[in-house]
Amino acid sequence: MWKAHPFQNVYFNALAGTDLRSRYDLDHWGLANRKALEYILRNDKSEAVYVRADSFTPLARSFYMIDERDRGRLRYSSDPNLSRYVVTNYRLVEDRDDAKYAADYDLFYQIRVDNEVILSVFRRKEP
Repeated sequence: MWKAHPFQNVYFNALAGTDLRSRYDLDHWGLANRKALEYILRNDKSEAVYVRADSFTPLARSFYMIDERDRGRLRYSSDPNLSRYVVTNYRLVEDRDDAKYAADYDLFYQIRVDNEVILSVFRRKEP
């Protein structure tokens, strides 16, 4: 658990096997959202940064964990045409294959714990 800090809530022992994402909701509390939003804000200098969740995660609530001056740039939108970024922790998602994003998005950022992806951020491809 100490190696996974600050995501020690995503802990499985060796008996759980591999490919955990296909069998378990790993970051079901959405604690990795903060790191994802901070990464997006550091790497996107746009005045307004539109993000949406593509899984059951409290992404909009995670905005309150972001520094106030940066939080003002964040915009939550459930509209896939407006959002530049898609955040997923794969919770309650039937199709957990990232290939579904390939046509419109590029992988932008991932958080892993013990080599298991617990959160992914995809950025819309430039036209």
